[in-house]
Amino acid sequence: MPAPGRVVVTVSADDIRLGPQRGEPELMELARNIADTLRQADVPVSATDKYSEFLWSKILYNCALNPLGALLRASYGELASDPGTRKLMDSIIDEAFVAALANDIRMFWEQPAEYRRHFYDELIPVTARHYPSMLRDLERRGRTEIDVLNGAVVRLAGRVGLETPVNFALTSMIKLRERTRRAELGTGSKQSTEC
Repeated sequence: MPAPGRVVVTVSADDIRLGPQRGEPELMELARNIADTLRQADVPVSATDKYSEFLWSKILYNCALNPLGALLRASYGELASDPGTRKLMDSIIDEAFVAALANDIRMFWEQPAEYRRHFYDELIPVTARHYPSMLRDLERRGRTEIDVLNGAVVRLAGRVGLETPVNFALTSMIKLRERTRRAELGTGSKQSTEC
C-alpha cells in the first residue's frame, strides 16, 4: 500500500472469484456484473457458482503457510523444502480436511493427498519466494487473520467433537505473538485471546 487508498498487486496467481455461497441465480447475475465492471479496471475477476470450493482452496493454502511463515520468518519455498515444516504443513492440511468434511463443506478435492499434490506441485512453485502477509501484519500492527484461518479450523472441528492439535497450537502461538508484538508497539490489546 504505497499510499492511503492505493494498492499495488505484486502477485496474481489466479482470478479473484465472486459468487453466492449457494449458487442463487439472482446473485450469480449480480456477481457477473460486478466481475465485468472490475475487469474493465484490469482487475482479474471472474464470477463462480463454486464459492465454497474456491474459498476452501484459499483457506487450505493460507492455513498451511501463513502461521508457520510468520513465526519462522520463512518464505513459502523454504517451508515446503524443509522436511520438518513440510510434515507440519501436511498435518495442518489433514486436520483442515477432517474439519471441513465433518461439517459437510464442499471442496474441489475429496482427500487431503489430492490437495497436497496440487499444493506442492502447482501452488508452491509459483509463490516459493513469497513471504506471508501474516508476517507483515505481525510486524506492522500485531494483528492477523488467524481467527478466520487456523482458528476457524479449530472451531469447525470442535463443533463436531473433533480436535485439531496442530492448528490449535499454531493459532495459540500466533495469538501470543500478536499480544507480545502489540506490547512492543505500545498499541494495547483489543483482540480476542480464545482459539
